Amino acid sequence: MAHLLSRRSAPDLRRAPVFRLSGLALAALLLQAGSAGAASFDLCGAFTAAQTLGSGNGQTGALCATGTLTVGGSTVAVTVSGNNATLNNLGTIVQTGTGRVIRDNTGVQNLIIVNGSATNSTALMRAQDADLIQMNKSPASVTLTNWGSMISTNASGAATRWSTSTRSPRAATSSTTRPAR
Repeated sequence: MAHLLSRRSAPDLRRAPVFRLSGLALAALLLQAGSAGAASFDLCGAFTAAQTLGSGNGQTGALCATGTLTVGGSTVAVTVSGNNATLNNLGTIVQTGTGRVIRDNTGVQNLIIVNGSATNSTALMRAQDADLIQMNKSPASVTLTNWGSMISTNASGAATRWSTSTRSPRAATSSTTRPAR
């Protein structure tokens, strides 16, 4: 390749790095566009990448009965930032580190979280060292239906923390339904 470069005129050699930089810039833009496009997801099988129900209206996240989402560190397993989103877990969502299982830090409206179903009481959401679900900004609203198990193994963690702000009204509401055993 060195012999090919030596045949180029001086102006060609000066332009070559510009094309490489443009290619790198294009690759960076494509990577950013891919990460910004958080969308609905449907997981069956074992997954370790955190999921996002992004800013688009009405996105849906689903784990089938054999689906597992296991996330560690301080990463939130499922981040919600869009209104009218639905998370339907029939499988297992586990945060093994210090992060939460579900977190809204934007004040989403009309979030629906369903853990299990009338025919599936084995669905599991578990946080090792944090709150399981946190709705962190007002005016959030959420409906929670739990047929399975929702566990925070941290003594100071809660299964649900609807608001961490004591100055704003607690706008989040929940309705939890659990079948008689």
